[in-house]
Amino acid sequence: MASSRKYPDAFVVHTYGGASRAYTSLSSWEADTDLADLAAVTTVDADSSGTSLYVADTSVFGDCEFSRSTIMVSGQLLTLEGVNAGVSLTVSAISGTISSGAAVACGFLLELYNDNSPYNDRISLSGAGATSSYFRVLAPASGHGHDGTPATGVKVDFSGLQLNHYQGTFELLENHARVHDLVANLSGQDSAYYPGVFTLQATGNRIAGCLSCGSRNAGAGGIVGCKSTPAMDGVAVNCVFADMEYGVVLAGSGYTFSCYDVTVEGCSAIGFWRASTSTAIAKNCLAENCAANWSGTWLNWSAYHNTNDAGVTFVNAATYDFHLAETDTAARNLGLNLSGDAVFAFDDDLDGRLRNPAGWDMGADEAVLSASVADALAGGDSPFTPTEILVSVLEGLGASDAPAGAAVLLSLVDEGLSAGGAAGPGARFSVLVTEGVSTADALAVGRILLALAREGILAGEVGFLGATGLIRVSFSPLSVTVTLVSGALGVDFTPLAPGVALVGRPEG
Repeated sequence: MASSRKYPDAFVVHTYGGASRAYTSLSSWEADTDLADLAAVTTVDADSSGTSLYVADTSVFGDCEFSRSTIMVSGQLLTLEGVNAGVSLTVSAISGTISSGAAVACGFLLELYNDNSPYNDRISLSGAGATSSYFRVLAPASGHGHDGTPATGVKVDFSGLQLNHYQGTFELLENHARVHDLVANLSGQDSAYYPGVFTLQATGNRIAGCLSCGSRNAGAGGIVGCKSTPAMDGVAVNCVFADMEYGVVLAGSGYTFSCYDVTVEGCSAIGFWRASTSTAIAKNCLAENCAANWSGTWLNWSAYHNTNDAGVTFVNAATYDFHLAETDTAARNLGLNLSGDAVFAFDDDLDGRLRNPAGWDMGADEAVLSASVADALAGGDSPFTPTEILVSVLEGLGASDAPAGAAVLLSLVDEGLSAGGAAGPGARFSVLVTEGVSTADALAVGRILLALAREGILAGEVGFLGATGLIRVSFSPLSVTVTLVSGALGVDFTPLAPGVALVGRPEG
């Protein structure tokens, strides 16, 4: 499995938000972690063993999240458990002895909390000596991300745009810097320039699962959702840019930039604009209802499955809900499978859900469950159409919990299902329902998954079709929602009318 949200091989976690967090200013975190070489943020200054790692500088670790932060030293991935200021780091058990002089490597993750957002803030990441293994990334804290719409999750709205200035809300000016799953906007004085809400300007920059909707510039220029100026081998993936002047703009020359499964809608000027001699690549991108959807030359545009006012049907474009509607026929199941892409391989969508490898959707959203429901209702040779079930291992579990969940999922093969995926907190599993599964089998599997949810191991959605009806189950450790899509449910559940949901807590 290849998520579009990539993290360093080892990283120190800091928090941002209200007064209880380590940081209330994005620029303060940027300054504190702006180190010349992330592959050697400090060095071991005395032979170390056991759980004490003696280092030359402990300052950058003082305000981190212990038990969730990691460092790499002499090939050992160590978890930080505490700091003896100016002397040593308390870490998970060291294997053998780490010699004095060894480099301590790590990236940095800033977790943003939705304490009192939107935050009127901005950040310009520049100067850190990052590598493809150790870099800086910003993302929402677990449980604080959006649901695919900009009215939810952590939002950063920078309103201090200066006259004729290129200030962006998130400026990635150093190599390999990334932003995941954040909602952002940009406003301020009139400008004749074209500032980007997300500005990518260095090698290997990435934004994934980000949204910007409704930013406007009253001046002669325009607000851009994602701007590359330039970003060699930069990638925007699973993002949404809507109701602004420009969706994606490529300025400068001599570089390659890729847009994968990006949705752009309702731009008053241009959706995707190659305003340069750069190599512009768009795959599975939606450009709908813009004054001009595309401008400039985009490599293999048609062969790479992009739209130009194809009539894509969204759930509710007026409220910026750009999930694909169940009735859509212009984007669902029509995309290229990018899980093996040579430049940037990934297999998830805007919501972090696994994409359907057999029917990849175009645009940021993968309507996996909706697609399977529609396909099932269409009928076929079997009473049970093969369906993708998506489940996610929750963050913060012990090392023993996730493998236990994996073992249960894999045992579902005996119930006529197959399952696979990596184990571990934050991992996701793909469970493929095969043909010939009865309603009773489906309900039995549902009870297993609900039991796992009760134990805090899984959360997600399941769609089942049997002889008596089609049901959808959404579950988490705190609640279970069972919705009858059509037909009738068995005696195991309270009778429901089609379209009605039953909500409750898992038993036990």
